[in-house]
Amino acid sequence: MSATSHRQALELGASAEDFVWDYRHGYIQFPRHEPDLSGHVFNALQLAADHGTTHVLQELGLYYRRSFTNDIVLARAFNARGTPSFNELLATVYEPEVLEKQLEDHCTMKRLADEAFAKALNGTATKIDFSLAPEPTRFEQVLP
Repeated sequence: MSATSHRQALELGASAEDFVWDYRHGYIQFPRHEPDLSGHVFNALQLAADHGTTHVLQELGLYYRRSFTNDIVLARAFNARGTPSFNELLATVYEPEVLEKQLEDHCTMKRLADEAFAKALNGTATKIDFSLAPEPTRFEQVLP
């Protein structure tokens, strides 16, 4: 059976359990109200556009467009601790526009990660005792 509305599906004999089962298996689409979650079976905005409408989040001005810059802004807005996390330190090492370009190439990305890690470690107030051997070679070296 094929229906274009909830009422029509009920008239054709569908039950509430049928709606739940069909939705969970991707047979029912809600072009204006599909969840916009990563990994969701439908792309919410594309589905709405394909049906000649707009998504309700766009209409209400609540649609969050995923980008590295927006992620940084949201992370800073919701940071309740007040102390920067390691990820926040890395995020402020470079400008987001430059960083996005650097992440396109695998070799450049690895070099950038090494540089960013070094800058974050050097920029913190943590005192590191560089006179210690990098890795103990004997059990007695671990005790002190």
